[in-house]
Amino acid sequence: MDDSTSAIVTPHRRERPASLPRREARVGIAFVAPTFLWLTVFVLGPSVAAIVLSFTEWFLVGSPKFVGAANYLALFEDSAFGQALIVTFQVAAGVALPGSVLALVLALLMSNVARGRAAYQAVFYLPLVIPSVVSSIIWGAMYLGQGVINTLLGTQIKWLADPVWALVSILMLMVWTNVGYYTILVFAGLQDIPAEILEAASMDGAGPLQRLVHIIVPLLRPVLLFVLVIATTEALTLFVQPYLLTQGGPGGATQTLSLYIYQVGFSFGNVGKASAMAVVLLVIAILFAIVQFRALRSSHDD
Repeated sequence: MDDSTSAIVTPHRRERPASLPRREARVGIAFVAPTFLWLTVFVLGPSVAAIVLSFTEWFLVGSPKFVGAANYLALFEDSAFGQALIVTFQVAAGVALPGSVLALVLALLMSNVARGRAAYQAVFYLPLVIPSVVSSIIWGAMYLGQGVINTLLGTQIKWLADPVWALVSILMLMVWTNVGYYTILVFAGLQDIPAEILEAASMDGAGPLQRLVHIIVPLLRPVLLFVLVIATTEALTLFVQPYLLTQGGPGGATQTLSLYIYQVGFSFGNVGKASAMAVVLLVIAILFAIVQFRALRSSHDD
């Protein structure tokens, strides 16, 4: 028999196409990669750099000098840092709590509107769309001695010159900016409450206040906690409004921790100390988020 005919010809194997899960994974990675790259460059990278610089002494000139925990120890002796921390907590409480309550009231009022809900939602959301710089300039003009607010109220309050009223002015601006967004979130939660529960409570003789306290608020607890989370997070990093309206004054009454970090790092050039304060602010924000999300998780379990 001829060797050519007796030789076994091995057929050419075709490469099998990638399985569907593998292709979906590749597509998912392709979509996630830009966001991951952005977070790495603009969030993770600066965070790591801030942590490293917080252990150094650097004034934007020359090379950083390692000083250990000296920057963190110096914060305990810095009264301005303590005051900025207190102001930051005051802003967080003064925005989150009133904003949540006002959002609940507005959402309840909007739920009773039969027509034009979309228009109300657009009006409520409009302040958040306006750039922070623009809204701060407008409110700054309204806060002037002969501005709109004093004219309407018939008062002569020095909104930006008095320490107490200056902080109140910042809180008013922040609540006005964000309450529309909070209202839409709470309104969406109200729509998820079954109407049968409220009707059954009404038939059992429960009044509007009883339905609000014993039915609506408990069922809205996850939404209200979520509103508190985002309101607190925004307040902890507040910078633009006090920077434009008061520059942290008068007497440091509106100097938030973010504003003080900026002043120490860029006005005084003490990058090491500013980085240490930034790390402290990051830890505080993480702790707040952990506590609030645990409360949010427990509300879901209930």
